[in-house]
Amino acid sequence: MNNRDAKCLVPACERKVYARGLCANHRSQAAGMVIRGVASEEDLMRRGLLLRPKYAETRKRDVAAIFMEGSDVEGSGVEPPEA
Repeated sequence: MNNRDAKCLVPACERKVYARGLCANHRSQAAGMVIRGVASEEDLMRRGLLLRPKYAETRKRDVAAIFMEGSDVEGSGVEPPEA
């Protein structure tokens, strides 16, 4: 089974996956629960009702590389105007 054939993680739901293992309807409901503070993403993931973000670790690493490890770029490449 490929991603196009994947079904929603919610039991008895036969809809195709939209994002993070859920159909569009259940993804919307999960987001609402998180926004209202009824559940956290971690809780939903622990219960098997939400998948981890696909690229979360890559984004964290990229941000760390830019801000924590420094950069070899000096300045903006534009000379300041003379006073």
